This record gives sequence, C-alpha cells and structure tokens, in this order.
Amino acid sequence: MEHLGNETLGSGAKVAVGLGCILGMWKLKDLFKDAVGFCIGGYALHNNDYEMLYDMPVNPNTNVGMFVMDKYNGDPNEFLSEVLKRPHPTCRRFGSKVVKVFGNYYFKKMSKEEKADWLKNNTGVVYDVRSEEDALEFANMLK
Repeated sequence: MEHLGNETLGSGAKVAVGLGCILGMWKLKDLFKDAVGFCIGGYALHNNDYEMLYDMPVNPNTNVGMFVMDKYNGDPNEFLSEVLKRPHPTCRRFGSKVVKVFGNYYFKKMSKEEKADWLKNNTGVVYDVRSEEDALEFANMLK
C-alpha cells in the first residue's frame, strides 16, 4: 500500500465536501419524512403548506372559502352534502386530517366517522348572508 502523505484537502475540496454533507442531510430528512408518512398511512406536508398552519406566530394566514350561487330549488343542506361527499380524483388532501409526528406535519386519511363529524362541525349553509357586505362580515367573523 502506498503512503498517502500528510497533505490536507484544498479549500475547494473542503467546500465540495461541506456542500455534499448539507445536501445529503437535506435528502436524508426528506427520506425520513417519506418513511414516517408511509408508516402512518399518509404523506408529509410540503414546505408551502406550513404557511397555512397556526403553529407559530410567523404563520398568520386565514383562508375562508365561500361561494354565491343562484337560488337552489331543493334543500340547500342536501346539495352541500352531495358536493362535499364527491371525492376529487386527483386530490389526496380532501378527506385528510393533519397530524404531527416527530415535529413534522403529515396528511392522514380520515375515517368515515371522522370525516362525517368534521363535515358536521365545519361546513353548513348560512341563510343570513344576503349581500356582499353580509358575506364579508361573516368571513371576518370566522377569523
């Protein structure tokens, strides 16, 4: 075996090794998140999803969704129930809950009972909204 000598790495090689370590740790973190997601039957949130959570003061977003439509002749609650029960074929998030495991957040599919309870407590038809001003007032109340 040849003698390798006592020379150290040059500064360029040190930078390359440092970057390699940083990139390796970054990828290892993603692999860990994917493995945990697989084990719990879900998948990890993307970095942009963290902006929508209230876990830190830096994440102050509130998203209220509503739509206005022409008068429906049937029961509005039945219509809402029908719309919310239709699964979207490409959206895994609908019908999922957010869980925290090892300091990371994951989407995990809700059971039928959990989904029914969530729909009952978080959706509904509001009959008091008659104008755009009423809609804005209602949306601000939800914040």
